[in-house]
Amino acid sequence: MYKSDYFCALSPIDQAHLLERKAEQCLRKEKHEDAIAYHQDAARILQNVLNQYKLNDACPDVLISLQCQINHHRKQDKLIMLRKEQREAMLRRKDLKTSTHQEPFQDLINFSTTSIDSYDSTDLVSTSSHSMHNNMLQEHLAKREEVIKTLGVLVRQQQHQILVLSSKLKEKDDENKRLKQLLKMGQENQNEDLFQT
Repeated sequence: MYKSDYFCALSPIDQAHLLERKAEQCLRKEKHEDAIAYHQDAARILQNVLNQYKLNDACPDVLISLQCQINHHRKQDKLIMLRKEQREAMLRRKDLKTSTHQEPFQDLINFSTTSIDSYDSTDLVSTSSHSMHNNMLQEHLAKREEVIKTLGVLVRQQQHQILVLSSKLKEKDDENKRLKQLLKMGQENQNEDLFQT
């Protein structure tokens, strides 16, 4: 699908970014399945990189950054799936409306001798179509709630990772200030020694 020489020459991180751009293009064309596949591939590539870095005892900040990117692609995957399901449900509702109302209106447009009174109300909207619509709606709501819960977990994980990163950054900043002070004191002591000799 996208395994060109150019793609293979890129680093795994660049490959993941390229796949994300391709997913965005697919979304603009409403090719949801392709967009989902691109995000899944990007997450898989980044997961492989993360696994390699874990084996090599890489910097924790790098590992956290990679995990955040993987979570982002998984979240996008779920959001696109939700968007696709919403679109399909909307199209099914639209088809249901047009199929149940088209026949009587078509007769009126064609100046048919059949009167509207001759149609039983069950012809227009059957109870089975109502129950089918309700079932579809219930399934959609259940899936939507599951996606929302998953996204909530991902958001909380990312918030925790951000807190960990910010505390590490503060520790590094404090250590940097301390080292600068020690360096300054060392230079001042060295200057005093030069003046005394």
